[in-house]
Amino acid sequence: MTDLAKDVIPGSNHELYKLTNGMAVFDPEGHGVGLCSPDAPLVSLERTGGYRYSRDFLPAKPVVFVNLYNNLYGVNFQQWIGGSWSSRVRIWAVNGYEAGASLIAPARECRVPLEAGAADGAAGKLPVEQAGIELSRPGVEVTAFGPNPDGPGLLLRLWEQIGSDGECTVRLPAGLKVTSVQPCDLRGRPHGNPLAMREGRFSVLLRHYAPASLLLT
Repeated sequence: MTDLAKDVIPGSNHELYKLTNGMAVFDPEGHGVGLCSPDAPLVSLERTGGYRYSRDFLPAKPVVFVNLYNNLYGVNFQQWIGGSWSSRVRIWAVNGYEAGASLIAPARECRVPLEAGAADGAAGKLPVEQAGIELSRPGVEVTAFGPNPDGPGLLLRLWEQIGSDGECTVRLPAGLKVTSVQPCDLRGRPHGNPLAMREGRFSVLLRHYAPASLLLT
């Protein structure tokens, strides 16, 4: 997450920004709007940024331009992609800005929407409904949860998105028989002491904007 007033390096291009999730524009009291486009991640602020390069520029007007087709440099232009096009932009109200609830959560819901599937046939043995993995903190993304590609067990990766240090309690799905939770590095090598596991739950300390990897066995 970037604050344009202090986080953008002088000398870099201040005319075009690429949004990983979304963005928020709000006044000193925290009132404004959030914005996310799952199809067009390039935006310019206050003025159209195409064919501009400003080494130092801080917008003063709450105006956002979305580069709908990213066709400035021939990317996604007609010579590459045929057929009909569409581009979505989602906007929501922000009333008292808080990074997790006002930006990260609605932006991720826009980019990674809920999906469902349906099938015909005889009923199986699985329950009609069942909870998946649950996290106690908003603004934490699950980036991996599945078989460990480097060895036995399951790999769980969490990524803190809102810039806040603190513990996050993880509740695993019922029926998942896990007895050991071992923090590891990005290569799957154990790092630190195992975490205590009680009744399908454990807590892990997350650092701001940092990933955390865990091996479950």
